[in-house]
Amino acid sequence: MTHNRSLSNKQKSRQRKKIESQNPVANLLKGSLKALLISLLSAFLLMLISSAIALNTQNPGGAASPLGIAILIITSLICGFSTQKLTNSSPIRSGVSSSFVLSTVILVASLLFRKEIESFSAGARLLMLLFILLTSLLGAILGNVRFVKKRRSNHRRR
Repeated sequence: MTHNRSLSNKQKSRQRKKIESQNPVANLLKGSLKALLISLLSAFLLMLISSAIALNTQNPGGAASPLGIAILIITSLICGFSTQKLTNSSPIRSGVSSSFVLSTVILVASLLFRKEIESFSAGARLLMLLFILLTSLLGAILGNVRFVKKRRSNHRRR
């Protein structure tokens, strides 16, 4: 029994050394890309839910923009949270890297799927990028929160 515990501790220390020996920038980038996949999957699910909600309203076109902005904010929150949980680096570093990766994907997608429809102004786009940064930072801070379990006292209540 103690031998198995010793092996598991050795394996844990090997894994910890392997993680520590990696380049921190590469580790952060790898975690950000994994978190991007998680957040894009959640964005897809949120879009399905919001389209069902919008179709049940009187004016589905009018509900599309607020629901889209809400999805963007929730997705960036999830991306920052996931990056922090996957990388265990500082929350500021995790939040900035996740917002950079998410903003890059949004920029590329907007260039690929450009249509002549009602669009946001440049100021509104800049404000949305700021919201992506802030909510990614908030998600990383929430991902850094650790709960401390309280120990029970040794004496019993009578």
